[in-house]
Amino acid sequence: MAKKLIIIGIDGASYSLIKENASRLRFLSKLLKNNDLKPLISTIPPSTVPAWMSIFTGVNPGKHGYFGFTEQHSYEYKLVRFHECPIPKIWNTLSNQNLKGVVINVPTIYPVEKIHGAMIAGMFSPQNKMNEKTVFPSHIIPLLKKLNYIIDVNPSILKNLSLKEVSDRVSTIINARTETFKLLMESFDADFGVLVYTILDRIQHLFWHKKDFVLSIYKLIDEKINELLNYFNSPIIIISDHGFRGTRRGLVMCLMLRELGYLKFRDDYSKLLLSIIKMKISGGHPTIEYQSIDWRKTLAYFRRDSWGIILNLLNRQTNGIIREEEYENTLCNLIADLKSTGLFEYVCKKSIIYQGPYINKAPDILLIPRSDIKLLSLKEAAEMTNKGTNKGIKRIVTIKDVIRKGDTIVNFDKIQGEHDLVGIIGVYGGYLQDKPLIYDISPSILKFFDIKIPSNLDGKPLIEFEV
Repeated sequence: MAKKLIIIGIDGASYSLIKENASRLRFLSKLLKNNDLKPLISTIPPSTVPAWMSIFTGVNPGKHGYFGFTEQHSYEYKLVRFHECPIPKIWNTLSNQNLKGVVINVPTIYPVEKIHGAMIAGMFSPQNKMNEKTVFPSHIIPLLKKLNYIIDVNPSILKNLSLKEVSDRVSTIINARTETFKLLMESFDADFGVLVYTILDRIQHLFWHKKDFVLSIYKLIDEKINELLNYFNSPIIIISDHGFRGTRRGLVMCLMLRELGYLKFRDDYSKLLLSIIKMKISGGHPTIEYQSIDWRKTLAYFRRDSWGIILNLLNRQTNGIIREEEYENTLCNLIADLKSTGLFEYVCKKSIIYQGPYINKAPDILLIPRSDIKLLSLKEAAEMTNKGTNKGIKRIVTIKDVIRKGDTIVNFDKIQGEHDLVGIIGVYGGYLQDKPLIYDISPSILKFFDIKIPSNLDGKPLIEFEV
């Protein structure tokens, strides 16, 4: 019988939450009991894009070049795309070996790639509809529609529904992904399959304070994994890109940088809307947050999606002011100032965290806050200050009020879910070695198919599969 391997991703699955509530999770509790489910340390930061990219390439972000959802040294939010990665993803390597695969719902896959098999786009596809950019091959689109398959779900829709409505919507999404995966694996006679359940991440961000509801989604996914195991009777690798934790306070990073003397805001708010409109007309992706900053007087700014601080460097940023000879001194001073606040577990130079040819794309400083703190952008702080008024001019006014008020620390009225460094790695049909790393997953998959492991990978095989 031909080898078949199933890789199930659970975006944001928390090792500690699973361990504390194992009695409610039939399949995952069995893995825990047999020592086949272990903590997996994410990338720094524990962010969706760099973590999943490291999982599916086997290299650190300095080699694949993805540090967040967006291009890091731009004053705009320009989304990155997986198909531009310079390192082959695991499905590219397997497809090139003439192995057939099905890849479903991996975050930021857009447009889909023409692999030897089938692929469906994932989180942050710019158009939530089925066409040749979101589905390959396109002839499977009628099947997806019949199964009520949804490319992605907008979190803002979920937050305005009742828990019963959210539960129904989530169940529909998870069931459709599972059924689609089973049918496509069978119809393509696939050798490997990759299925990611991203909805858990969204649920934990929105409803961490409702722990029983969050656990009900864990339970549903646990049941679906057990269903897939019974359907395929093949080895399964279960992974999450990061974990989750509860936070009680928010740290508005741009306000902190202003407080420390590294960032200045504009005072001509009346011109903000006009400049944003002009940028959008010219095809740009401006944000009110960055448009509020006076770049002529700003040394450093915060990038929420990468948990990073970026220096406003001359000849790198459009309006950079730090000369190259001033870079290292400014960097060291800022790191010292940030550490002195006592609000961070880690404050590191990018060269300490990453190695590789694309380290120049990384934020200059990487941050991990204390466990009870969530890093906030101005936009997030504004949303918490004035809920329901986050569009157009109203959002500009709200952000302006947040800047004027100047509260660096925001106390939450309920616990907020945030990414944590510790995710999960589990295996059925094999044995896990001790202390697995996020870079070990791709080499383990290659070993399963007896494919030579490239020397540039940062990981090594961590799973001994049963014969």
